[in-house]
Amino acid sequence: MKIQAGKEKVTIIPAKLTRNIPGKSANQKLRVAAYCRVSTDSEEQINSYKNQLAYYTEKISGNPAWKMAGIYADEGITGTSMKHREDFKRMLRACREGRIDLILCKSVSRFGRNSVDVLRTIRALRERNIGVLFEKEAVDTRTMNSELILAFHSAFSQSESESIRENVRRGLHMAYAQGTVTIPSNTYGFCEGENGDIAIDPEQAQVIRSIYQWFLDGNSLQMIGKRLEGQGTPSPRGKETWSIATIRSILSNVKYKGDVLLQKTYKPSLFSDHAVENNGDLPKYYIAGCLPQILESGIFDRAQEELAKRVSKRPASEKAKTPFGRYSGKYALSAVVVCGKCGALYRRITWHRRGKVKVVWRCGAHQDKAATCPDSPTLEETALQGAVMEAISQQYIHK
Repeated sequence: MKIQAGKEKVTIIPAKLTRNIPGKSANQKLRVAAYCRVSTDSEEQINSYKNQLAYYTEKISGNPAWKMAGIYADEGITGTSMKHREDFKRMLRACREGRIDLILCKSVSRFGRNSVDVLRTIRALRERNIGVLFEKEAVDTRTMNSELILAFHSAFSQSESESIRENVRRGLHMAYAQGTVTIPSNTYGFCEGENGDIAIDPEQAQVIRSIYQWFLDGNSLQMIGKRLEGQGTPSPRGKETWSIATIRSILSNVKYKGDVLLQKTYKPSLFSDHAVENNGDLPKYYIAGCLPQILESGIFDRAQEELAKRVSKRPASEKAKTPFGRYSGKYALSAVVVCGKCGALYRRITWHRRGKVKVVWRCGAHQDKAATCPDSPTLEETALQGAVMEAISQQYIHK
């Protein structure tokens, strides 16, 4: 059914500025919190941070209709992600627990620079009848038309962050191209010198040299790790155990021969949590001879050749259940002795026990994982060489 009443009988009731908060009477004070953030840890920004704390404390306390619900602040944290903003997450937790009715914030960019995150957070807060008042943009999310304005400002903040990121990236590329080198202060094998330059850490450098020597002697990465652990040598992260990945990283790090390769990894976007390998997506910068040299000339290159040999595995024989290939071709018995249990090639191993050195040959599968071939025998090199020579002699005699 339908009826026409006429315009003169229509009274327009304006929308309220805010929605009623369930369980709260009109004369009850609003529980108001504030969120502030500064982007860097410079002295100027730290002063701004302290000023914001004082400003919001006075603003909330000075309003008779408001009740202080806390000042939440993240200092020196980027706004592109909520992941590391601990006070921001603590504020949202207080909202979920029903302890906040309104949040004050200087601007949308202070609240966050990821437009998707900002809008998602605002919508979640509105579902709980919690508003956010952005002072710079004069946006109050409690009003029904604020979300469109908020989306515009959020997108602008995100665009601003992306522009800053691009400027930083361009500056880094220019520095790389001019040969300016900086390495992380915790790079294993190096330390800060007296004049603030890059120097060699003698103790760590000796560990690096030992790793390279053991590797070129035919030791597996697992054996090298066990040896370091047996000596009580802490890993680069100060742990008691050495991972194969850590040893492989040391064996392939060009910094130890005095060179550096820059921009090996990069973050694909402003909001990426993890860097990805640069496989030609961006330029790389190789700078030779810019760091103090830890390894003797040629040692690093020999290690790379040996790594390549070990990576390019091939079946040892038709019996081989696993494709363990040769680990070194510089020994007479390399790629000659095959395990009778599993078909994998034997490797030359140097044992150091009680100050004595002993060279043996062991199954490659057993060395990588003992359970793969648990019953393979260990052969002393002198005895093995004698047996091989005897076998060769017998072949000639029978001919």
